[in-house]
Amino acid sequence: MSILRATIVTALLVLPNVLPSTAFARPNDGRFHKSAEGSRLMSQKEACGLYKDMLDLAEKEADKRAGTKAAAPYAKEADSWWEAGVRHGCSWAS
Repeated sequence: MSILRATIVTALLVLPNVLPSTAFARPNDGRFHKSAEGSRLMSQKEACGLYKDMLDLAEKEADKRAGTKAAAPYAKEADSWWEAGVRHGCSWAS
């Protein structure tokens, strides 16, 4: 009987906390994209795109000069763009 009673008490304590979260959810009206957090997210996407483009360009230049000392600066630049992508949390750098 105590297991049944404990289950009922647990359910009575947990259910009121779970149900309101779905009952009071509002529909998406697009306010997130206009908020400060949303604009920061958009700027992160733009920055990640820029970092990826610069990484690709530096790798392309390093590949043209592969096997020579002239490739080293481009390879170092590509590494720095990769590190910037990792620091910024870009999906392609993980």
